[in-house]
Amino acid sequence: EEQDALIWDELFLLKVNVKILEEHFVKLSSNELIQLKGSINKLFQKCVEGLKEEHGIKSLNILMTLSALVRCVWRRDLGEGFRAIDVLMGFDDAEETMASLLEEIHKILVSNQIQELKYYALVFLKILISASDNISQNTMVEYVMLHSLWFSLSKVIVSPTQRSSLGSHSLSILALLLNYRKNEYSNPYSIKVGGCDDELLLNGFGEILLNYIGRYNNAVLATKAASNQSYSEYFSSWVYWSYPSVEQDKEHTLDLSLLLCLYEIVHLNRSFTTVLTQTMSSTTRHDTTDDIRDVEKCEEHSNLLSSFLTFSSLIFSKIIDNAPAAQLF
Repeated sequence: EEQDALIWDELFLLKVNVKILEEHFVKLSSNELIQLKGSINKLFQKCVEGLKEEHGIKSLNILMTLSALVRCVWRRDLGEGFRAIDVLMGFDDAEETMASLLEEIHKILVSNQIQELKYYALVFLKILISASDNISQNTMVEYVMLHSLWFSLSKVIVSPTQRSSLGSHSLSILALLLNYRKNEYSNPYSIKVGGCDDELLLNGFGEILLNYIGRYNNAVLATKAASNQSYSEYFSSWVYWSYPSVEQDKEHTLDLSLLLCLYEIVHLNRSFTTVLTQTMSSTTRHDTTDDIRDVEKCEEHSNLLSSFLTFSSLIFSKIIDNAPAAQLF
C-alpha cells in the first residue's frame, strides 16, 4: 500500500503527455477501451483524491490529466452517455466521485491559489460540460447541475484581477450551463441570472463581454487600417467591404459561447440594460494564445452596446462579402 501510494504521488508530479495519451486512446477499439475500464476508473479516482492534498504542482498536473481523460473517452463512440461515465469513473460511483471532484474545483476557484491553477480548473469544467455536441444529451452535466458552480464562477467574475484573465472562461461555462435542457425544466442558472441584482457581478459580466467583443473589433479594424484604405473608402465599407483573407481572418476569433451568454443575460435580466449603455474602463487583451501568462493590456473607454453594434456591422460586412459561415467569427 505504501509503495502504491508513493507511485501515485510521484506520477502526479509529472506533467501528462496529452498527445501520447490521445494517440493511445485512438488506437484502442471500443471493446479494448471497455476492458481498460478498471484501470481508467482507478486513475480517475486517484486524480480526485490527489486534488484533496492541495499541492499546487500536483493539482495542476491532475487537472490536465482529467481533461485529457474526459476528452479522449468522450471522443469515442460508446453509444449512450452513461457508458462513457462508466468507463471514466464507474457508473455506480459516479455521483459520489463527481461530488468530491466538484467540491475540490470549488475550493480551487474560491481560494488564493495561483491563477494558472484556476485557469486549468475552468478549462477542465469547459471540457467536461461541452464533451457532447449536444449539451442537453451530456449525462455528465446532470451531475454538475446537482452541485451549483454559481458562487465559484461569480467570485472569479467580480474579482478585477481574476476577471481579466479568467472571466471569459467563467462566462463560457455559465453560457453552457444556462442552455442545459433549458426548455425542459426550470434551469437553476437561469433563475440565478434572472434574479441577480448584484451591481459588481453585472458590471463584471459587462466588462468581460466588452473586452472580448472590443478585442475582435480592434483586430478587424487594425487589419482594415493596414490595407491603407482612405476614410471615404472606410465609410463606404458599411455598405460593402472586401473582407481580409482567410489567413488574416484566423487572427480575428471570438468565443461564440460569450455571444450566447450576452443574449441569455440580456434576455433574462432587466437590470443588465443599464450595464449595456454605461461607459466602462475596459482592459483589452492582446494575447495570441489562451495562456493567461501571455497578456498585454491597454485601457479603453467604451460601452457594451456601441461595441456590439460595431461588431454586428463587421459581421454583416462579412455576410455581404459572401464569407462562409465558418469564417464569420
